Amino acid sequence: MSSIVGLRITIIINSLAVGGVQRLVVDQANELARQGAHVRIIFLEEDVRDGLDTELDRAVCVQRIAVKGNKDLLGFVRLWRHVCRERSDVVMTHMWLANNHGRLAAWCARVPCIAAFEHSIYDTKKPLHQFLADRLLQYCGDVIAVSHAVASSLTRHGICANRISVVPNGICLNRYMGAVHEMKRHHVGRTFIFVGRLVGDKMVHIPIEAATSLPDVRLLVVGQGPEQNALVRVAERGAYPGNVIFLGVRKDVPQLLLASDCLVLPSIREGFGLVIVEAYACGLPVIVSGVHGTRELVEHDKTGLIVDGSVREWMAAMEKMTSDHKLRARLSISALAQAGHYSIESHVRQLVKVLTR
Repeated sequence: MSSIVGLRITIIINSLAVGGVQRLVVDQANELARQGAHVRIIFLEEDVRDGLDTELDRAVCVQRIAVKGNKDLLGFVRLWRHVCRERSDVVMTHMWLANNHGRLAAWCARVPCIAAFEHSIYDTKKPLHQFLADRLLQYCGDVIAVSHAVASSLTRHGICANRISVVPNGICLNRYMGAVHEMKRHHVGRTFIFVGRLVGDKMVHIPIEAATSLPDVRLLVVGQGPEQNALVRVAERGAYPGNVIFLGVRKDVPQLLLASDCLVLPSIREGFGLVIVEAYACGLPVIVSGVHGTRELVEHDKTGLIVDGSVREWMAAMEKMTSDHKLRARLSISALAQAGHYSIESHVRQLVKVLTR
């Protein structure tokens, strides 16, 4: 293959609910279709109302094929039969369930090009049987890591380095640049924002504790997850509980980022951190924890601040971002310049090199 024009590309993912991986898949599919490929997305879990499928180009087909977990043999057979009928030239998979069933189904259907995306660092997350499955399934095709940190994690767990290609995530910059032109910013540096799932690994309680200990700041928490009730209680225990506003799942993230002054991402495990790039596209500096995935995106004191995990250090960083207007302006300019390296067009160019080699 030397071009993707006319290629039949199938993307298999767990779901199209609002999330970072889903956002990438939607932008990825739209850009591939724009470049002339015939793109179909298959999602395996139950349909989610008001998901990101509404943002897909009309040229992208969407279909659900129910697969209820890794032991669902009938679900796998349904998926395999569908892939056989579609006669796809390329199958790409995202997330655990889709990586397992999708790769195997595509291999059994003799699809010429198979690529599985790995989005996170699973050193302490995946069970042993999943690592073993990954070692076997790597021989079905290429493995695409979204960062060098993810690639290193994969090699530590038995994935051959020559099967891994690093293709950083990308975003549709127009979505965020458009929001920049629609809104006039009159901020004084007091509004922080977190965007992501409310799960333990994200460590959202740390900026919440910091925000509720500081006067005259605001923290917007965008997302939902199993830790939400516990995080609400953390906020209520603080000296200034009204400083934290829980907004739930939102589809107007560009506008919310533009209404803020700084993104916070305190994760202890992050493969890439797509929301960092989204913040950059809005000219937003960031405060992040120093995990490997974020260190590839954030340069301390240039595009953001990298801090350790203590609440006291987060309070100091947030106070610094609030009070030092020159720092915030300098970081904002650098962040906006950095966003251009992570366009969806750049992502797809690098992806096409892997698919057509």
